[in-house]
Amino acid sequence: MKPDPNNRVCFGIMVMLGVHLATLQSILERMSADLGLSLTASGALVSMNFIGIIAGPLLAGETGDRFGRKPIILLAASIYIVAIVTAALSRAYSLLAASILACGFAYSVLESGVTGLISDRNPGRDAALIQYSQAYLSAGAVAGPALALAVLATPLSWRGMLGLMGVLFAALLLRVRHIPSEAPRTAVRRLPGAASLALLRERVYRTLCLSLLMYVGVEAAASYWMDTYFLRVLVEPSLGKIALMLFWGGTLTGRLAGGRWPQHSGRLLAGGLALSALS
Repeated sequence: MKPDPNNRVCFGIMVMLGVHLATLQSILERMSADLGLSLTASGALVSMNFIGIIAGPLLAGETGDRFGRKPIILLAASIYIVAIVTAALSRAYSLLAASILACGFAYSVLESGVTGLISDRNPGRDAALIQYSQAYLSAGAVAGPALALAVLATPLSWRGMLGLMGVLFAALLLRVRHIPSEAPRTAVRRLPGAASLALLRERVYRTLCLSLLMYVGVEAAASYWMDTYFLRVLVEPSLGKIALMLFWGGTLTGRLAGGRWPQHSGRLLAGGLALSALS
């Protein structure tokens, strides 16, 4: 079976989501310094991003099943573009916080929507391609700090970096418009309530959710504090960007391994846990 040509657009979106994730981590310190934000106010911006990420699937997850993936992706991309440009132009802290909240919301809707679209359009190959899509996200996160470092060195600074993100997403939005509206699998039009909430009764599902909760907590704490640590403790901002690139490079390696050897997922998981414990 030939790969769906629209996969390239989906992978491009995942790359940009990775760039977005690493960009926020890379510019937070500069943004806080320019706006005179305290550590508490700066940390609240990170929280707003993750509140949006949590709200996205809860509010839009089953909507994609009812109305199809493409309309949800188009809407989320539009919200992201408006929010990221507003953040780049904002002078008030409240407006910046609201914009980052909206970016987090759009980010999670885009990630889940694109993942679902890849699964719908590639029956039989969806598991491997979803792993590879996450590898593209990690690749974008590897490139993000380097791109941010280059833009931060110019007069455009962090506002220019956010504006550039808006432009790149707008270009991708034009490509998404050409994806066929209906996936090979018929979109579900009616669902008996919030089906995802019913899954919470399953012990395995709750265990997986708890594992992801712990993973994302560690990931967020490490990645967002990394740049600040190198700048404030070691007084070397470029080292923080390099550390971020290495961190996301590790996730890229893991995703590629998962896509290449899906039959050994248990061993890969055990190896990843062992490496995490050692580090």
